Amino acid sequence: MSTVYWPYDEVKLLKGKAPGEFVVQAPWISTQTVIGDNDIPRAARLADKYATETVGPTDLADINWFFGALRKYPLCYELARKQWAEDLDVPTLQDRSLVDCPPNKFLELVISRAEHFSAAQSVSESLPFLGDWSWDAQGALQFSVAQTGVDPKALFSVVRRFHLLNAMQWNRTSKLYEKVKARVAETDWFTNACQLMVRQNHYVTQRCDGALKPALTHAKSAREKVEDFIKDERGHDRILGLALVAMGVEAEAVPVTAQSKILMDLLEFCAQRNFLAFAMAVDMFEASPYQETDPLADVLTFGGFTQAAKQINRHLQINDAGEHENVALGFLDGMGQVSPEYALEAIRL
Repeated sequence: MSTVYWPYDEVKLLKGKAPGEFVVQAPWISTQTVIGDNDIPRAARLADKYATETVGPTDLADINWFFGALRKYPLCYELARKQWAEDLDVPTLQDRSLVDCPPNKFLELVISRAEHFSAAQSVSESLPFLGDWSWDAQGALQFSVAQTGVDPKALFSVVRRFHLLNAMQWNRTSKLYEKVKARVAETDWFTNACQLMVRQNHYVTQRCDGALKPALTHAKSAREKVEDFIKDERGHDRILGLALVAMGVEAEAVPVTAQSKILMDLLEFCAQRNFLAFAMAVDMFEASPYQETDPLADVLTFGGFTQAAKQINRHLQINDAGEHENVALGFLDGMGQVSPEYALEAIRL
């Protein structure tokens, strides 16, 4: 089952300054690669086609040669497979109740079906969904159609792009960090703000084990990979707890926001309900900033909390060393084609 790649619409390929150097750019990442002397003309022709916007289906072999070497980065769709192995996992939809709901009704049903929803009383104030879904689910499904259903890896690659673009458009974290840094002279306020931000990260890692374990029930051939991931995530709350101690406070003394609780409740529900949704959600959580230092650590360092910043960066380095940014895609290695209804529920979750 060979993988066929096609770059996301936002990806650009440019010639670098040095011989054999090529730069790949997307709004969420920029990376460089060096091509061997014998292959420079081939890469240069592809870069020229990108420059003139003439890349097409006849370039598929060159695209896969070039971008296949960069597959660890979120740059490409995986096209629906034409050949499938036997004995693959075939997950089934529990029921259709979540498939056709608008966002507000969908969330109400999720809350009612979750084993526990610790922040349910705050949902209406924290997540006031209005209107319809914003992602093009039907387009994603159509793109991912395989022989007898939907290719989960192809769909995963579409949802990954949706999330990256969504994060670029709606993520206010960088602006929040700048606002906090602007008030560094207000010592008490700045300290409280930093403690609050670190505590949310701490809470996520604290809830991680319990939120991930339900997925083992549905993991089937991916069970060992999920177990390894859960093991890798254990103890991360202690690292972030040390960051809080370095800031002069115990974790339990800092509040957890309703949004953080809801986020982890929804992750746990994905694990209980839909393994493809679980993989997509884990991919969102484990997305790498592709930076040498964590942006939150930079804020802490700016305010003089250097020891706390070291713990935050330690956490980032552990995740990078484990290549957690791609772990979720590996969960789907043994998954066969899924029904459109199962796939749609995964997208919604």
